[in-house]
Amino acid sequence: MWLYPPTTKPDGVSAELVGGKALGLYWLQSRGFATPQTWVLSTQAFDAMVQAAGIANQITALAEATEDKPDWATTVRRLRALSDVQRELTEALQTTPLPDPVWAALQALPQNKVLWAVRSSATVEDMHSHSFAGQFSSCLSVPSGPSLAEAIRTVWASTFNKNALHYRAQHGTVMPRMAVVLQPMEPITADDRAGVIFSQSTIPELRGVLIQATFGAGTTVVGRGGGVIKCVNGAQVTPCFWTPEHIVVTAANGGMQSAPPRFEAVLADKEAVQLAKQVHEMADQYSRPVDVEFVWRKGREPVFVQVRALTGREIWSST
Repeated sequence: MWLYPPTTKPDGVSAELVGGKALGLYWLQSRGFATPQTWVLSTQAFDAMVQAAGIANQITALAEATEDKPDWATTVRRLRALSDVQRELTEALQTTPLPDPVWAALQALPQNKVLWAVRSSATVEDMHSHSFAGQFSSCLSVPSGPSLAEAIRTVWASTFNKNALHYRAQHGTVMPRMAVVLQPMEPITADDRAGVIFSQSTIPELRGVLIQATFGAGTTVVGRGGGVIKCVNGAQVTPCFWTPEHIVVTAANGGMQSAPPRFEAVLADKEAVQLAKQVHEMADQYSRPVDVEFVWRKGREPVFVQVRALTGREIWSST
């Protein structure tokens, strides 16, 4: 299937079809947690694009460069020697016209939606052994039409960016294929809030559920630009203030732009406790500690836009 609809069930697909991030979203939805409507342009579309761009041999060359798991210095040297191939791949994916079946699949999206979140969902992403957190591109507040196709190309091209290739080599994963999450969205304002939640704190001095939140889009937090931290341990909430230099909101014509920071409380204590309770429920059903991203629109309830297992971190038990 080229395009999976929001009604997709997690037991009817796999990461090889929709990628790890989308599989997590469908899991959240199936368990009754609030998520945005989620369409997924499958890896079949990515494969068609690779064929149309004529880059299959270059992808094989990159994969073979680290296939025998050499020492890290050798890996870096081999990847550096293929830097022209890496640039060729990303340029081809950004400039090759979309294959006709991909265009046809996109026509099945709601045509009355003005803005979209266009997010990576690679086959290696959000796995239990490795997350690829921050390695691939995502685009927010993308207008419908040509800009949507351009954003999809950008996400595809990020499959082979330098950092992602190094991360893949470090963790010994297969060469990823890229599905793309497509979610209708309203403009993000300075009154909205977003952030990340760890069901078990990753900071030794803070026990419990760790929340980092900001006004505007969560890109401020995931890009390590700041955001107020609250640790929730039962009914006890411990704040740690880290006001970002700026926040990120939707620009007038689509896309994102910086805005001045806000200095009032991002989350009330009772809101932090509410989030912690929901993420505890997720972790219980996921059967392991989780890393969750959320969006909380003004005047509404929070929605969850990503769930994955905590990986690559020491985990301290909460009480």
